Amino acid sequence: MTAQVEAIDHKTRMVTLKNADGETVTIKASEEIRNLPQVQVGDTVSVSYYTALAAQIKPKGSTQSSEVQYDVGGARAAPGLRPGMMAAAAK
Repeated sequence: MTAQVEAIDHKTRMVTLKNADGETVTIKASEEIRNLPQVQVGDTVSVSYYTALAAQIKPKGSTQSSEVQYDVGGARAAPGLRPGMMAAAAK
């Protein structure tokens, strides 16, 4: 989505975005976004995200482990470039 930065607290890294439909969402920009100080209120940013769910169905009485697995990965812009990052997390 493309959104406008409505509010940003550089100290806490909380960023409020407003999309074209007028909906707002507040996110915490992770430390991986190393060029966040370049972002200001009023800037237009492009944000891509998705959610997914994966499930495993086990037979009744199964002794397989039911522990939650969690994987994380990401990439970020080089210092001095325009702010950007990609992050993924999977449970």
